[in-house]
Amino acid sequence: MKRILIAEDKPSMLRMLSQVFSENDYQVVESHNGTEAVERIREGGLDLIITDLKMPGRMA
Repeated sequence: MKRILIAEDKPSMLRMLSQVFSENDYQVVESHNGTEAVERIREGGLDLIITDLKMPGRMA
């Protein structure tokens, strides 16, 4: 199963994207801010990253 990171600070958008990809047989990893996104990326094992361009938290 492919793993997708969705980094989005708006809860409604994150829920919608997570649902769409989960229903299509993707394993979804969620992050609510830049800091969480960087941590998930460092953990590795992701096939795709979908991210909001403006989010709270560090991005480096």
